[in-house]
Amino acid sequence: MLKDLGEELITAKPQGLKKLGIDEIAMIKGKGNYYAVLVNIDTGKIIGLVGLKRSTRV
Repeated sequence: MLKDLGEELITAKPQGLKKLGIDEIAMIKGKGNYYAVLVNIDTGKIIGLVGLKRSTRV
């Protein structure tokens, strides 16, 4: 589900972005399957999703 969402977001380019929120989520804790979620703070909408192999990369 997140992979599909991430592919949709790749084509969307944020316009007039002033505040960016970044959060890290784990699909399965302790398994090294993490995602960084990028959010437009002003609108509350997700604007990006990046798959990570390790949490330290964010």
